[in-house]
Amino acid sequence: MKKHPDQHPTFFQNFPDPEFLFPVLDQHVCLCQLDAHGMIGNVSTGFARLCGYDRSELLGKPLSLIRHPKMSGKHFQRIWEMALANERWEGELKILTRDGRQIWVDSYLCPLPDSDGYIAVLKDVTGHRELEETIIKLYEVKQLSMLDPLTQVYNRYKLSETLKKETTRAQRYRSHLSFIFLDVDHFKAINDEHGHNRGDEVLRQIAELIKNMLRQSDTFGRWGGEEFIIVLPHASLDDASMKAEQLRLAVEQAPLSIGSITCSFGVTEYQLGEPHDQLIQRADRALYIAKQTGRNRVVAL
Repeated sequence: MKKHPDQHPTFFQNFPDPEFLFPVLDQHVCLCQLDAHGMIGNVSTGFARLCGYDRSELLGKPLSLIRHPKMSGKHFQRIWEMALANERWEGELKILTRDGRQIWVDSYLCPLPDSDGYIAVLKDVTGHRELEETIIKLYEVKQLSMLDPLTQVYNRYKLSETLKKETTRAQRYRSHLSFIFLDVDHFKAINDEHGHNRGDEVLRQIAELIKNMLRQSDTFGRWGGEEFIIVLPHASLDDASMKAEQLRLAVEQAPLSIGSITCSFGVTEYQLGEPHDQLIQRADRALYIAKQTGRNRVVAL
C-alpha cells in the first residue's frame, strides 16, 4: 500500500531535539532570506562567512551586492523573474566576496510559504569547478601535444600511437587495415624558388585539402617535412589505393597558392602478425617506387 507523503516523517521529526540543529545550520549552511524586492532581510553565519561580510553589513542590502561583475545582469534578472512568478530556480553562479575572491556557488532560490519573501541557499563548489577547469586545460594541452603546429593535423607521435593501436585491433579482429604514405613532389624546389614561407603555406593547403576528403575513422597527420601519413581502418588495399588516387587527382587539380602541385603515394595493407614498423617500411618502399617512376602516381605493395 502506497503511503501518503505526509506519512513519511522528515529528518527533523525523527530528530530527538531539533533545536540542537539550529546553531549547526546557522554555522554551516549558507542561508539568505530576501524580501519581495530582493533585499537581504536575514542571513546565516555561514552565508556571511562565505561572502566575507559581517551579518550586519549584509542586512538591508540587495543580493546583487555579491554578484560577480562578469555574471550577466540579465541572467540575474531572469532568476528574479522566476522567483516573482512563484517558481524555484537552481543552478551555478559566480559571486564576488568582500575581499575580491571569486567563488562558484551551487544556488537554490524559492518563495517562502505564506510570505512575500524568498529563501536562497548557497553551496561553495569552487573546488569542483576548478578541478573541472584543470581537467579541461589538461585535455587541451594533450590535444595540442598531438598536433603538428604548422599544419594542425596530427603529428608523428600521434600517428605512431594510432598505428600501434590499429594494428593490434586488426590482429585481434582479423580486420582490414591499410596505410598511405604520401610526399609532396619537388618540395625542395618549391622552397628554393618561392621561399620557405610559401612552402609552409603549400603544406597547410595540402593538409587541409586531404583532411576534408577522409572518413572520420581515418587518422591523418604529418610524418615530417613534406611527408604525410593516413591510417585507414577497415580498408582493403584496393579501397586504400582508390582513395589515394582520389587524393592524387584532388591535389593535382587544386588551385593552390603557387599553382599546380602534385604528390606521390605509397599504399600498403597490414599483414596479420607483422610488426607495425614493417608496415611503415613497405609503404615507404611503395612511395619510393612512385617517386622513382615519375612521381604524381600511386603505387601499392
